[in-house]
Amino acid sequence: AWGPDISASNPAFNRLMSVATAEEAMQQNLYVVATIGVGQAFSPNPDKAPFFTDYPFVQKNGRLVDHGPGWDRWQTQMPAYMVDAHAENLRKLRGIRFDTAFVDEYTHIPETSKQLSDALTRAGIEHTFEMYNGDHRNRLWGKHGRLYTELLPYFSAHFEAANAVTSR
Repeated sequence: AWGPDISASNPAFNRLMSVATAEEAMQQNLYVVATIGVGQAFSPNPDKAPFFTDYPFVQKNGRLVDHGPGWDRWQTQMPAYMVDAHAENLRKLRGIRFDTAFVDEYTHIPETSKQLSDALTRAGIEHTFEMYNGDHRNRLWGKHGRLYTELLPYFSAHFEAANAVTSR
């Protein structure tokens, strides 16, 4: 979903408006390069060289504002806004689990993960969402990391339950 660093308030979107070549883009920060990639995936436009995408913002009077084609197409690709359209299929899944750290260097992740959880809850879709102390990279690995203590047990329980059903 739209969130702190995936919004017009992120200076990378302004920088992006003046980038004219791939070489220039690669000299910018991660957000500039990532925004080009997301734009090419979410809102491709073969007529818009050099990056062939419609961005979600345009500059008007020195500030960024939402821009119809790019904005609309980006929003239709964001999971938090897709829940209602795909609710029937989401309910068929054996499990949905995701988490995020409270303090993530990518500031959109905690907020938009919560938005996705809220959208799933409103649609009555069972899921597990958890926020934990940590950042984008820590608390994941090792014997006491979340992959070992949370993720693998979750999958194990769901695979075990599915196996029990198919074994009957």
